[in-house]
Amino acid sequence: MYAIILRYKRPLSEVDKHVAAHREWLRKNYADGTFLVSGRQRSGGGGFILAAAIERGQLDATLAADPFGQNDLADYEIIDVAPSMADERLSFLIEK
Repeated sequence: MYAIILRYKRPLSEVDKHVAAHREWLRKNYADGTFLVSGRQRSGGGGFILAAAIERGQLDATLAADPFGQNDLADYEIIDVAPSMADERLSFLIEK
């Protein structure tokens, strides 16, 4: 599983021009099971995605298709995580 931190490189006025395309990209990746959770950072400085445990090359290809990255609006920090504990409501995230 991957925790992905997006950090905007450009002003929000530029980022906002690509939000509709970014959301469509997110919807596609939710539909195929790649993404589990996403949202904007409360600070307004970027976003967050929790992605399923997929091959790293597949994740890289998925992120390369993000309009934010394609338009040089964001950098991505990718953290490979192995959840071992969770609240009961999120127990499906625990890697066995």
